Amino acid sequence: MTNEKLGALWERQLAEKLYRDGFWTHVFKGNRNGQPSDIIAVKNGHAYLIDAKVCSVKGFPLSRVESNQYTAMTLWRQRGNHEPMFAILTPGGHAWMVSLGCIETFLDRGRKYMSILDIQHTGVDYDKWRLQCE
Repeated sequence: MTNEKLGALWERQLAEKLYRDGFWTHVFKGNRNGQPSDIIAVKNGHAYLIDAKVCSVKGFPLSRVESNQYTAMTLWRQRGNHEPMFAILTPGGHAWMVSLGCIETFLDRGRKYMSILDIQHTGVDYDKWRLQCE
């Protein structure tokens, strides 16, 4: 399966998972309009901007955060919304929520890559994150 197909599958699975966990979800379709993320999820009056990413065995290249995503997510945050998140699916099927701020910290330090351990240490387990959204 290609990376694009894996990413689309994870995006659909994540939207379904969020819905089952009580969120209203909207999935942006296609990349024609330079969408800022994959999903908007809303629960209890709080909106979350989420981009779904699939991580390889080695880790997550930060170059996969596109400039239009960074710009839109930064504006989302500046407007007083919750921190934009990347839902990173690691090998073995575990989902970690990594904030835009965390990605920015890595980039500011000259890092170009997040290892699996980096994701586990700086991200929040999906189930723990969703409970924080209650």
